[in-house]
Amino acid sequence: MSDPRGVRLSLTAGQRGIWYALQGDPANPVFSAAEHVDIDGPVDAELFEAALRQVVAETEALRVRFAEDAEGPYQVVLDGLDWPFPVLDVSGEADPETAVREWISADLRRPVDLAEGPPFGFALFRVADGRHVWYQRHHHIVLDGLSVGMVTHRVAEIYSASVAGEPCPPVSPGGLRDLVEADAAYHGSEKFEDDRRFWTEQLADRPEVLGLAGRPTRYPDAPLLRAVDRIGPGVVEAMKSIAREADTVWLTVPVAAQALYVHRMTGRRDVVLAFPVRARPDGAAAEVPGMVSNVVPLRLSVRPGATVAELLRHVSRQIRGAVRHQRYRYEDLRRGTGALADGTRLVGPRINLITFDYDLDFGGARGAARNLVIGHDDDLTVFVDARTDDGGLRVEISANPDLYTTAEVDRHRERLTGLIRAIATGDPDRMIGRLDIATAEERRRVLLDGNGRVSGGAHLPELFEARAADRPDAPAVSLGGASLTYAELNERANSLARLLVDSGAGPGRFVGLVLPRSLDLVVALLAVVKSGAAYVPIDPAYPADRIAHTVSDVRPALVVTGQRTDVPLPDGVRRVVLGDEAVTARLARLPGADLTDADRLAPLVPGAPAYVIYTSGSTGRPKGVVVSHRNVVRLFDATEHWFRFGPDDVWTLFHSYAFDFSVWELWGALLHGGRLVVVPHEVSRSPESFLRLLADERVTVLNQTPSAFYQLMRADREDPRTGDRLALRRVVFGGEALDLRRLSDWYERHDTGHPCAPVLVNMYGITETTVHVSHLPLDRDLAASGSGSLIGRGIPDLRIHLLDAALRPAPPGVAGEMYVAGDGVAQHYLDRPALTAERFVADPFAGDGTRMYRTGDLARWRDGVLEYLGRADHQVKIRGFRIETGEVAAALSACPGVADCAVLVRDDDRGEPALVAYLVPEDPADVPRTGLLRERLGASLPDHMLPAAFVPLDRLPRTPSGKLDRRALPEPRTTGAGGRTARTPHEQVLAALFGAVLGAAEVGVDDNFFALGGHSLAATR
Repeated sequence: MSDPRGVRLSLTAGQRGIWYALQGDPANPVFSAAEHVDIDGPVDAELFEAALRQVVAETEALRVRFAEDAEGPYQVVLDGLDWPFPVLDVSGEADPETAVREWISADLRRPVDLAEGPPFGFALFRVADGRHVWYQRHHHIVLDGLSVGMVTHRVAEIYSASVAGEPCPPVSPGGLRDLVEADAAYHGSEKFEDDRRFWTEQLADRPEVLGLAGRPTRYPDAPLLRAVDRIGPGVVEAMKSIAREADTVWLTVPVAAQALYVHRMTGRRDVVLAFPVRARPDGAAAEVPGMVSNVVPLRLSVRPGATVAELLRHVSRQIRGAVRHQRYRYEDLRRGTGALADGTRLVGPRINLITFDYDLDFGGARGAARNLVIGHDDDLTVFVDARTDDGGLRVEISANPDLYTTAEVDRHRERLTGLIRAIATGDPDRMIGRLDIATAEERRRVLLDGNGRVSGGAHLPELFEARAADRPDAPAVSLGGASLTYAELNERANSLARLLVDSGAGPGRFVGLVLPRSLDLVVALLAVVKSGAAYVPIDPAYPADRIAHTVSDVRPALVVTGQRTDVPLPDGVRRVVLGDEAVTARLARLPGADLTDADRLAPLVPGAPAYVIYTSGSTGRPKGVVVSHRNVVRLFDATEHWFRFGPDDVWTLFHSYAFDFSVWELWGALLHGGRLVVVPHEVSRSPESFLRLLADERVTVLNQTPSAFYQLMRADREDPRTGDRLALRRVVFGGEALDLRRLSDWYERHDTGHPCAPVLVNMYGITETTVHVSHLPLDRDLAASGSGSLIGRGIPDLRIHLLDAALRPAPPGVAGEMYVAGDGVAQHYLDRPALTAERFVADPFAGDGTRMYRTGDLARWRDGVLEYLGRADHQVKIRGFRIETGEVAAALSACPGVADCAVLVRDDDRGEPALVAYLVPEDPADVPRTGLLRERLGASLPDHMLPAAFVPLDRLPRTPSGKLDRRALPEPRTTGAGGRTARTPHEQVLAALFGAVLGAAEVGVDDNFFALGGHSLAATR
């Protein structure tokens, strides 16, 4: 069908997408793109207007009107078009720049009538002698960004020729029909089908996509919010340098930075950015101005363990793939994937790289283009503009005002440009998980207290409260189907803290916690430290006499317990029972605002006790270790450069809160804005259930004693499907000695090329030095070497001394007792001054009166790394030989059919020490025979190191803290290996003698005396 006004053409696919988006609000100005060109020099207004009108006459895309009939929308190319060109002299205004901005703002608010046109607007301002501003606005349905550049260059070209009196350069061949026909031809081509297949496969699983605001997005009614920053030429040179090292181009740096930023802000490792592309056809149509640009999904995998160079290479590969298939329309992709029907998003925030050649010259007057509005946006776009005079970059963020505030947009700008600079100027081999996105002010606010001291001078409540303020709606703690956000957790803890203060809790006082694993436990623990008191964890699973001793020893101001916690407490102990009707009513009346020192009984200072954890004593009397807020806070500050924990991390509260590993788990999550998953007690005792929980909850940081992890490894091996779903980023060992060789099986399944390839770290530590002392990153080669129990190097703010009995430093390779000094050393043992003086001794190497803690552990330096050798005060001596039971256990664990084991010393029925091996068979129906085990061990161990008894168990018993429960191990019962029973008198006498000497209940004729644990000294009996 023809149109009397001019040539009728179909719309390009890009134009159709905008047309249909406009139908709900055709006058919405968000689809306008505008820029101004600052011209430094004289401008002949008449020649300039003539050049501009010639370009409009040449550019069919600007001479169109739009309509719709039964065949659909179409455009008509008009033979001629009347349009105004105001030339305004504002040089006499009090503030010419403001006058220009106000005129432009008013013009941008005017709706564009696409049915009548024109779809553009121009103006020329004289702001001073020799200074002009050319303003141009285009509706996005007629010109894309590249086309605006074509028009701008053509105007400068024609004007310059007119000023010089030279002929006008010829226009590029091709017209709007070429563009429309090329677009139609593509949609019927094999290339279209190839592109469709590519994008369908790319997004087959429909990844969940979030905007930075975390809310559904729509086109706004108001103008976009904007924030602008500059990146200097020095940083751009650094971007080019690091890109060369990664064998890519510098434009991948801002893309990588945005992907990493979206990952950090949303917690998603599968990031899909909106990536504008030119989508130009080949041939004559390639140089025709019009609307053909496209937005394609740029799907990126952001792994915190990847290096900067690896991320840059990954971004480069993904961009190349996207560009090869860039002409397939985003609208078609949404329709084909079903996203259009259900309204879901396929892309997140947009990254727009503007690298058009804008070296403008207007008859000798230099021109510099600046964007005012660059089209529409339903969420947030980052523009990286290389059109600067000094070789730097202009970074602009435009954002939907319905989703973001001005302050939020400015924070995004500052964080993102800081991340770009950090990537550009940093080490290409640095892991991206260690890059910080916080601004300097945010770090100051979170980590500094009012006296300007670093985090070691802060206390736990203020750091947690800063996280709660930053991430109020983020999940803080969960258990099963229940969870609390940071705001909910903070408010509940604040209310309970006020009740505790009213009940006598405060700085310098102690509050017992006798609660099962629950959300209430986390609330109560936070409430105690907010009140200023120190919490005393008392596991309700502990024996009644242990609980009674702890309560009597600590003399708490009160004890917080629960309705279902049926634990007897000494008479006279004041209780707060959570869930009690009266307590619930009181809490409902108390405010949930953060406490200040005015609300507490006394000011809370960083040196105040934060908790008291009781550990076993050599005399059998448990001793309470007093640990301060400063001790805990500096632990995370001193190890931050190793772990870079953040809000995207998910932690487990696996261990009993009466075990100091829980301090690392709980505060590690809450001080970094992560999520803490409380592990039910029954799940913590079932490796199979725990493995499923880790996978289902997408846990990223796992803390385990080696004993517990060995069992988890077995569950992972037996259930590889669940193991393959793990999202672990870090596995931290602590609490007991680690046998490196036993990790080989884990590395077989989870090597660096495996989808789940967490970094394993061994950390030695003790309660008296605030959880951790040393750090050792592990790898496959180290595990295969079986190099003893290596524990690495000390945390930076600690000093480790290996000393002999005269407190002289032990030379490298020589065993010495470990002494630990520095900021992690606890305050003292509660009410045990003599024991405190014995264990917390003066540091002779400091000279400033500081103390060091005597650990009782032996170690030696090996190539600059500490090797743990066991306890100094519990060495095993059997038959005159000193024996390290760990060496025996390591050899036994290498025997076929042994899944787990432990070796310790027990007195036999004659009171003599004997080695006893407890083992968990890989197949319960096929327990390795004692004779075969002794034969296998005898191949690598001397006779005096062979166990006297082997006791098979279904599972090694564990304490609430996850360590081996030695007291729960059964007494060994020596029996023969089976076979013929004694029949003759001689056989019966000999079997009876063997049994009497060895303590064996049954001995067969075929049994070997030494295979049953006999030795030469026993034979003499």
